[in-house]
Amino acid sequence: MRVLGIDPGSRATGFGLVDLVEGRPRAVEWGVIRLTAPEPATRLLELYRALRERALGWQPDLFACESVFVHRSAASALILGHARGVALCAVLGGERPPVLHEYSPTLVRKTLTGDGAADKSRLRRMVVLELGLDAPPALDASDALALALCCVHRETRATRFVALGLGGRP
Repeated sequence: MRVLGIDPGSRATGFGLVDLVEGRPRAVEWGVIRLTAPEPATRLLELYRALRERALGWQPDLFACESVFVHRSAASALILGHARGVALCAVLGGERPPVLHEYSPTLVRKTLTGDGAADKSRLRRMVVLELGLDAPPALDASDALALALCCVHRETRATRFVALGLGGRP
């Protein structure tokens, strides 16, 4: 199973690719796409091209992205929504699109740390520990890896529930 996590942003978008190997998650690639164009529309095109190229090369089975949430500022929420929409189109627009899973930031934090209110540094420490990384990734990349790990945990747990005859989602 290959899972792509994306943490979209209008200036920086984190990505993290995780494979499930022999029942354990393994980080394959991660990083941050820095968008440099001065105009917002051109930055969105930059984001689309960068994610589209990567998604076609990686061919993930699952795609984990943050669900839509209410932001303090309507303008910020709109800008973030544009970046999220571009990420969805770039990753899901291929001939064999991955299955989309959307998670709230609270659910991701609760799944990985046990505390839905954990801060970003605590979440990053858990990502480093769980994936056995030598150094902590940038926060945007860490958030993307956390999304991918959340997806791995929830999907493997759901599969175990079905195998035990206990139904679908836990």
